[in-house]
Amino acid sequence: MLTDDPKCHEGMFGLARINYIQGRYEAAEKWLMKAYETKRDFAYRVWLGYTQMQLAKICLPENPKRQKFAQNAYSNLERCAKERKVGLYANFGLLQMALELSELQVKGL
Repeated sequence: MLTDDPKCHEGMFGLARINYIQGRYEAAEKWLMKAYETKRDFAYRVWLGYTQMQLAKICLPENPKRQKFAQNAYSNLERCAKERKVGLYANFGLLQMALELSELQVKGL
């Protein structure tokens, strides 16, 4: 699809989901950002939030990128929830993030 149309946001989203499922979160983030820049679809933004949450989880606690990924994930999910765009998924992501952060705090990480 992208060969025929380099601005095909559906193709970018498809590549993002494939990378996400395969655990290649940095590549997924790249494709989601491109898809969202091409078409401001809030579904892409929710997926971007989930992907950034995964990136934060796999970073070591001392890695400065960890906090940035977590902040970006929260920002993306919160905006979708506030705009009531795909709100259920965004709210679920925010809840999941809160639970994971409290679990990390309980473990002292």
